[in-house]
Amino acid sequence: MRSVVAVENGVVEVNWTWLPTFIGMNSLVKAELEKELATKIEGRILDDATLDMAHDLVVKFLEYKFPSIKGMDAYLDALKYVYYT
Repeated sequence: MRSVVAVENGVVEVNWTWLPTFIGMNSLVKAELEKELATKIEGRILDDATLDMAHDLVVKFLEYKFPSIKGMDAYLDALKYVYYT
């Protein structure tokens, strides 16, 4: 699983339910993250490589926004190891 999901052809959504609550409830951070993410992936094909890149962008963005939370980058990046079938 990634911190982003392709919800339909050409549409990516941040996987807010898997992120810490204080992030998902912060509408200013959400809007800023979505804008930043859109500028980086707009026009790209939504393949695994692009979704991996978007996941990495989300992790780096949140690490930058909340530098005092040590280990949050590792916690968020670990989402890529969670799978469901």
